[in-house]
Amino acid sequence: MIMENIINLISNYFMTSEHWVIRNNESSMDIESCNGQATIDESLRACALCVALNRTIFKANNKPNYTHPYCKCTYKEVYLNKVLIEFPVEKITKYLFLNENKYAMMRSMGYDKEDGALVYSKIYMVLEKEFLNGNYFLKNLNYNGQHIEIPFVLQGKKYSLGKKYRCHVGCVVWPNGKLKVASPLILDKEIL
Repeated sequence: MIMENIINLISNYFMTSEHWVIRNNESSMDIESCNGQATIDESLRACALCVALNRTIFKANNKPNYTHPYCKCTYKEVYLNKVLIEFPVEKITKYLFLNENKYAMMRSMGYDKEDGALVYSKIYMVLEKEFLNGNYFLKNLNYNGQHIEIPFVLQGKKYSLGKKYRCHVGCVVWPNGKLKVASPLILDKEIL
């Protein structure tokens, strides 16, 4: 086991930041097969957090550094040119434009209910582009997976025309280059 950990550390050291890496362990379970709630794989003694990270893909220089004694996880270089995005339009139409506080936030930036499709398409394009560019921030890792933030700038509309807003989308990284949108839009601050 100690020798395996040393080999993993050395191989991780030589991976360049330009590359994508996939985290693997011997378990057949991952966050997707567990329906978003990772559990321990008793048969292979893989902890729940290793199951949550199993088969997830990150930039080599911006990956979760979770490990534990006798961890069996390894990283391998992979090629990633497409991101699968699980982002139901209802996250916009039935959340951002129906929740009272979220709708007030959207209106403060000049967006109304009829702009739902526009907001959805902007966020969708940002997710794919920014993740592939490695522009994301690792947040907490828990039994629901590795959470990330993807920042972007949203242009104001209508009565907020000419204003810019720094925002981010909260996602959970799922296996094989898949992002699952958790929080579709968080307003961080107005940019002057």
